[in-house]
Amino acid sequence: MHCSNLKTILSSTSRVSQRSPCLHASSTLGLYGPCLTRTRSFHIPTYKKHHAEPTAIERTGTFYQGPLSTTFRNLKLFSLSSLSLASALTPFIFLIDAPLSLSARIALAAAALGTSLSSTTLIAWCGKPYVVSMRRAPGSDAVELTTTDVFLRERHTTVLDPRFFQSTSRPFATWEIPESFTADSDSNSQRSAGSVEPVAVTRDGLGNIVGQCVVQWKERDGQLSGVMRVEGGAIRHFNVHEELLKDHI
Repeated sequence: MHCSNLKTILSSTSRVSQRSPCLHASSTLGLYGPCLTRTRSFHIPTYKKHHAEPTAIERTGTFYQGPLSTTFRNLKLFSLSSLSLASALTPFIFLIDAPLSLSARIALAAAALGTSLSSTTLIAWCGKPYVVSMRRAPGSDAVELTTTDVFLRERHTTVLDPRFFQSTSRPFATWEIPESFTADSDSNSQRSAGSVEPVAVTRDGLGNIVGQCVVQWKERDGQLSGVMRVEGGAIRHFNVHEELLKDHI
């Protein structure tokens, strides 16, 4: 009786040991095959070392990040919050019981709103050219610069030729797309007198064109001179940290 039970147990153990390699193989295939993304949540050091995901910079081709992006973002948020608070509290100036005439209340409300509005406008003007990130368009020399407006909406300006960048005298800006250009006349070039060339195109976060800078070329003394025309909400001033660019531009 005991011998028969022992034989049964031994035969079961033998069958399990014979099947175990197949179970391990299928389990491994399920872990590293169709369910590959599951292994990333396990934080396996050896796997992450040899199969690390590309960073955001590697995926998008971004070669520049503005170090003061968070600072300007917080400034814009603070200015918008203060303007909203001032707008919400202004009606109470006319409702509270105080020994103030109507003209004094109007002056007080105008001062509160004017101060908040002027500070918001100043911050918007100072922060408008600040470049949050910069990337090179795939397969071309064009450079895309990302900025934000006062409402923190992204604006992507693609400058088709970085040689159009010039130093600017505008405060809180480093580069500008100047209002006039000169170029040598070349019969092999697509530029010719009377032609119109787009220099920069500005898009919103959805990819819709909100403005552009175009140059109309004219010939003068054997050279081509171009006058820039700004259409729509194109951005032509940019604030960058040139020491961080190295040889990218």
